[in-house]
Amino acid sequence: MLENMGKTMDSACINGYKWSDDMVGVIIQIC
Repeated sequence: MLENMGKTMDSACINGYKWSDDMVGVIIQIC
């Protein structure tokens, strides 16, 4: 799941993954 880890850790939406400031990828809806 976390393929783009370290890509953008600014709480941004990437390929349906929302990165928290805790460097944790959370699966979310498509932005």
